[in-house]
This record gives sequence, C-alpha cells and structure tokens, in this order.
Amino acid sequence: ADANATSLYFDHLTAGLRLTLANGSGTGIAVDHMKVVVQGTAAAPAVTIDGVNYTVAWAVQGPTTPNGDVGGIVGDREVTYSSEMNFQMQTSGTAGVTVPAGGNIQFCVPATVGDVKRLSVTGYDAAGQQLFAKSKVLDTLDLAVNHMYNIPSFNIN
Repeated sequence: ADANATSLYFDHLTAGLRLTLANGSGTGIAVDHMKVVVQGTAAAPAVTIDGVNYTVAWAVQGPTTPNGDVGGIVGDREVTYSSEMNFQMQTSGTAGVTVPAGGNIQFCVPATVGDVKRLSVTGYDAAGQQLFAKSKVLDTLDLAVNHMYNIPSFNIN
C-alpha cells in the first residue's frame, strides 16, 4: 500500500466461505472453539504467482471420517477431498464468542479444496464438551481462488 493509505488489498491463495451460526433459542450459546470440515470432490489447484506455484493445504488434509455422536451419522458419506480447520474463538482478545439468543454470528474460513459438497461445523464449550454438530450438503460448489462464498445459515439448536 502507498504511504498513508487507509486500505490494504491482497489476493488470497484460497477461496473463502462466509459462515453464519444462527441461535433460535432464548439463551446465548458460548462457543470456545470450533471445528469446520469442508468436503468436496476435487483437490485445490496450485496457485501461480509471478511464475511460482504454491500448493495450499491445512495440517489435516485428505479423506476424513464423519464426526458426531455414535448413532447420529445417517446415510452414506462420500469421502474424497477434505480440509479440517480448528478455530479458537475470541471476542476482542478474550477467549470465546457468544451466539446471542435469537441472533447470529458470522465468520469467514479459507477453503483448501477445489469444490464443496458437504460442510460440517462442530462447536465446543471451554471444557471441551460438544455444543452442536451441524452439516450441510450442498450442490457441488466449484471454488475460485480469491473469492468469498456465502453459505446458508447453520441453525445450531
């Protein structure tokens, strides 16, 4: 950016997903950390910048097994490409975030797969107890580098 600029623009090496967690209950839900798993049918392509190829991936990348309570997994799951991201949630530097009663929160995550077919979000409290585990099956959404996609809300209760 130029000196004294008020904005900094950059190109991202992945696609981004804007997620919304909606709380329809009359009580706020305090989330300490979350796991987001993005599953698709294609690997993320290499990104070329100034003639250099970059491969984007998370520490946990590749086929994953379904998560959730025993007996709560219904139907067949196609296991192909996936990325698993674990996030420590914070509000103004303090651990945790509250999804307000009757409200929602939004956050963005990078996606290191070539397309999205299924998206799972699991929230935990500060003691590590699972608060919710929600999934969405999407029509296969092809992802483009440096583009943000709005995903329909997850109703977490």
